[in-house]
Amino acid sequence: MPANLTPQYKEAEERFRNASTDEERLACLEEMMRVIPKHKGTEKMRADIKTRISKIKQKLESGKKSRGGGARRTSYLDHVEKHGAAQIIILGPPNSGKSSLVKLVTNTEPEIADYPFTTRTPMPAMMPFKTIQFQLVDMPPISRETYDGWMTNLIRNGDMIVIVVDVSADDLLESLDETLEVIRDAGIVLTGETIPEEYQNSVFCKKTLILANKIGEENAPDIFQILQEFYGDKFPILGISVLRNRNIEQFKRRIFEMLKIIRVYTKSPGKEVDYKDPIILPIGATVEDAAVSIHKDFAEKLQYAKVWGEGKFDGQRVTNSFQLTDGDIIEFHI
Repeated sequence: MPANLTPQYKEAEERFRNASTDEERLACLEEMMRVIPKHKGTEKMRADIKTRISKIKQKLESGKKSRGGGARRTSYLDHVEKHGAAQIIILGPPNSGKSSLVKLVTNTEPEIADYPFTTRTPMPAMMPFKTIQFQLVDMPPISRETYDGWMTNLIRNGDMIVIVVDVSADDLLESLDETLEVIRDAGIVLTGETIPEEYQNSVFCKKTLILANKIGEENAPDIFQILQEFYGDKFPILGISVLRNRNIEQFKRRIFEMLKIIRVYTKSPGKEVDYKDPIILPIGATVEDAAVSIHKDFAEKLQYAKVWGEGKFDGQRVTNSFQLTDGDIIEFHI
């Protein structure tokens, strides 16, 4: 029986052949396993991929145990444990103002200076937005000379990309082009509001928002218009000013909108609503999805739920398939 391999599989296989590290090979193999057609003609291929994945994982694990400080440093750099509603990777050319942005929206103190390449390691920090938080990871500046392999793994693991550029800089287009080329050469596809069908659930494709910083500077309007002309049809672009605190709340809202998530709050019968730790779900999620996010066994025992929210009766009784919307309150009954 023919395998009938898809273009997505062949693309992942090509990336695997060109991968230079075990971490990159592992990511490519996992992608190949995800997109390979599931039928009798691919049984042996799937078994072979599983074996390769297992061997690479064992090799990486043994390497962590046997190697010294350099290996531990690399392991630290290429992984930041996720916290909050989503992990947002902050990228940009040197001196674009991304560390100043992170300081402003998270109240942390990253190292900031007027010279380039101040940020040398990934710096995670939490940004509050209404009743949730997003984890921002401030990355070292992106350039051909300084890009390192560990950055690729960290970018792949993020939920979304934000690229900060200096809209007052005369070389904005050149520096942004270089940033995008370096990321593309690392095998990562950046897209706008919508992930293409062939990349759904793929670690190789990331939604990307461009932040045009220093929008209030003298020559910024003209350069911003040029930026829109060159990249406005590829990525959403938002003008901000970290110095003047301009459009910062819009930046937070834009991330929430692009992630296409909703917040659902829970309450126990006879108790008050818990607004501190909402369940984060994709748009279109149901009561059953909310229950599964708590625990699979809990979802299996669920009989019905009551919901409160916009366009609903207070305490409206609903089935497991009822679709939730942002801000809903749910009370589970088992």
